[in-house]
Amino acid sequence: MVQRRASWWETVLEPRIESAANAIRRDQAAGQVPPSIDPDATALALNLMGEQVALEVLGRRGGSPEEYAAILSPIWEAVLFGHADHD
Repeated sequence: MVQRRASWWETVLEPRIESAANAIRRDQAAGQVPPSIDPDATALALNLMGEQVALEVLGRRGGSPEEYAAILSPIWEAVLFGHADHD
């Protein structure tokens, strides 16, 4: 079980966290994300939150991808950009 978790982390979650951290760095360089945000810690936290929301919304509730996105998009936008422009 531990080996399976390590494999899942390395092959699925770690690349997504790295990609998100790099996107945050890019947006910081462009002046869109505050420099006070730690890209690695923020990417880790947002991705782990997304995993748990996916388990609940898509798994346990049988919700839709649209519902999943509607929950997470405003949170990501508020954390990274200081606002959430969703209706």
